Amino acid sequence: MSLTKQQNIEAATKWLKNRFNCDEEEIIEHLDDFVHDLANQIASGVNNDGIDSQIEFIVEQCGERTTQTLLDEFGTGEMSVGDAMSAINSAKREEGV
Repeated sequence: MSLTKQQNIEAATKWLKNRFNCDEEEIIEHLDDFVHDLANQIASGVNNDGIDSQIEFIVEQCGERTTQTLLDEFGTGEMSVGDAMSAINSAKREEGV
């Protein structure tokens, strides 16, 4: 029997707590730089692969409907990065992405 995604996450969290002998807040501090570096590498790869890859990435992160809205607003120059991130986070909650 394979574990669910949530069970794998919980197992990894438990392993990290034991490995570092610390609480969840300390684990977050340990992982911050790692997550930023990993995300930067992913973004760099997506950007280097061109516009199709960039659009595909946005669709994967935000869903098709939100991507269309973001690109419409981006095209008018009316959306800041902060506004885009707020819209993405809202859409993810609404669409369950």
